[in-house]
Amino acid sequence: MILCKCRLLKSTRPAISVGSNWPLQTRRRRRNTDQTAAKKFYSELFGWDIHEFTMAPNDFFTFKMDGCDVAAAYTLPVEQRSQGVPAHWNLYVAVENADAAAGRAAKLGAKVLAAPFDVFDAGRVAVLQDPTGAVFSAWQAKRYIGCGIKGVPGAFCVADLSTPDQKAAGRFYEQLFGWRIGKEDENQAHNYYHLFNHNEFIGGILPPAFRDCLIAMRLHRRRRVSARNSTCRP
Repeated sequence: MILCKCRLLKSTRPAISVGSNWPLQTRRRRRNTDQTAAKKFYSELFGWDIHEFTMAPNDFFTFKMDGCDVAAAYTLPVEQRSQGVPAHWNLYVAVENADAAAGRAAKLGAKVLAAPFDVFDAGRVAVLQDPTGAVFSAWQAKRYIGCGIKGVPGAFCVADLSTPDQKAAGRFYEQLFGWRIGKEDENQAHNYYHLFNHNEFIGGILPPAFRDCLIAMRLHRRRRVSARNSTCRP
C-alpha cells in the first residue's frame, strides 16, 4: 500500500491507496502548447506552485499546493499539434498493475490506445478508451504517486463522465474498477449516476439528456461566432 502524507479534507484516508481494489482518480495531467501561459494562468487562478520535473526539464512540470501534488503538465507533442489536437486535461485512475488493467479493459470492450509503457521511473501508464468513447489512463505508481490533496479549494474534487450510453459506461467501470453505482437522488428525474470507490463519492455519470443539452449549447455558440465573423459579399 502506498500512503500519501499530504492532508485530505474531512478524511483520515490516504490520498492514494493501491490494493486489490483500484481506487479513485489519482491525478490530472494537462497537455499544453504554451507552458509559460499555462503556468501563469493556473498559478494565478488556483494559487498552485510550479515545480519542474528533473527527469524531463523544460518539458514536464508539476503543480503543488501546500507541498502536495495536485496536477502535472507537459508540452503537447508536435504530431498531435499538427493534427489539430488542442490543449487538454487527462484523467488518470490508480491501478495496482497497468498491464493487467489494460488487458481487463480490453476484454470488457475498451480500446487500448497506448499499450502500457514506463514513464521514466515515475510510473507505468496505459491510455484507454471505454466502450462509449471516453478516454482515460490507468496509472501504476512508482516514484510519482499523483494527487496528494483533494477536496479543498484549488484541488481536485470529483470527475463527471459525459457519455452517450450511461448504462454501458456504468457497467464498464463497475467491472473494471469495482466502483459502486448509486442512483439515489433527491429527485429521481435527475438520473445522475453517483460513482463510489468503496464508500467514498468520487464522481458521476451524467444522463444523456444533459450531454445533449451541452452539445446543443456548443453548436449554438459556434453558429453565433461563425455568423459574427462572416462577411456578406455582393
